[in-house]
Amino acid sequence: MDVGARDDSAGTQRRALQWQRAQQAGLRALASGKLGPHYGLVEGDPLLGALAAQAEAIGLDRFRHQLTYAAERPSLVGVARLSLPLLVVSGEHDALCPPALGAEAAALSTAGRHTVLPGAGHLFPMQQAEATRGCVRHAIGLAAGH
Repeated sequence: MDVGARDDSAGTQRRALQWQRAQQAGLRALASGKLGPHYGLVEGDPLLGALAAQAEAIGLDRFRHQLTYAAERPSLVGVARLSLPLLVVSGEHDALCPPALGAEAAALSTAGRHTVLPGAGHLFPMQQAEATRGCVRHAIGLAAGH
């Protein structure tokens, strides 16, 4: 499976629009108004404020780097060569890395597993820490033969 060859024109347009908004309104406004919902965050969620502060702290150059990385997805290239157990966890409502991409990544490895956490968004380790911990423990147990 060639993970680099995909028609991502909608994603490319979305990232270009995000870059424009970041330059015009600032990263804090972009994170709380536009990116928060992609992370599965709603108004009043304390993680939304943390996301906005983090976005502001990383600055425009780093944000642009993240947009480029999201477009190229270079981290998946070597996954196809893995023969060790691989766990990919997705949040059900993650609009940035939807479960379909998690399933695709897990399928690249001969020993890949994909788990979707119901009700979770992109920040599932913080939103559902216990469920995330359970997935990881279960995967470690399988890998260890328990």
